[in-house]
Amino acid sequence: MAIIGKIRQRTGLLLGTICVALVMFILMDYFQNKKGRGGESKSVGKIGGSSIDAQDFSQKVDDYVNRIKLINPNLPLNDETNSAIRDEVSE
Repeated sequence: MAIIGKIRQRTGLLLGTICVALVMFILMDYFQNKKGRGGESKSVGKIGGSSIDAQDFSQKVDDYVNRIKLINPNLPLNDETNSAIRDEVSE
């Protein structure tokens, strides 16, 4: 019972600490996402020696998938096929 009494005495401190941690977590996430939304690009890697943006890479993968579907509409697009497509686009 003594432990419960100590916890009750320090409830304000505990709630304050939790609130500060949550606010810091939310602000950290906000500022990290803000960097990606501005003029700064998020590079996912390099292709042919030049950096590529995540949106550009995704667009190239989508274009490649569409071309493959035109050639072979019956090709199953499973995880293995998608991985091979991403590898092909990145070369």
